[in-house]
Amino acid sequence: VIVVGLHENNYLIKRIRHKDRFQIMDYVDRLQLESLLCGAYALIYPTLNEGFGYPPLEAMKYGTPVVASSFSAVSEICGDSVLYSNPYSSAEIAMRIIELEDVAIYAEYRKRSLNRYEYITKRQKDDLNKLINELLISI
Repeated sequence: VIVVGLHENNYLIKRIRHKDRFQIMDYVDRLQLESLLCGAYALIYPTLNEGFGYPPLEAMKYGTPVVASSFSAVSEICGDSVLYSNPYSSAEIAMRIIELEDVAIYAEYRKRSLNRYEYITKRQKDDLNKLINELLISI
């Protein structure tokens, strides 16, 4: 398991069992992050406070299945393309990860991820074009 965004002295690191199964990384540059997301089996994203949902969306660009928090705005962006879990329940997060062990479920969420990424990026471009046109017309 690769964990990105944790400082070496973060209190959570002390709570990890089987530390030999984890690689903890602090800040990673854009190129390294893209490589991690592209090569990941899944992105586990139990956020409590996410404004838009870019990390799951970036993973979905590569067809990487996502397990995300059901308590944030991520659902507005990701729709039914990710598996949701209670971020306070490690048992529920674990169950969603286990669900991805099923080959058919994994393939379905890879497909949904790619489709949703295409839909969201197209919608962002369309909305930006509409906004630009509206601004230009009103000038």
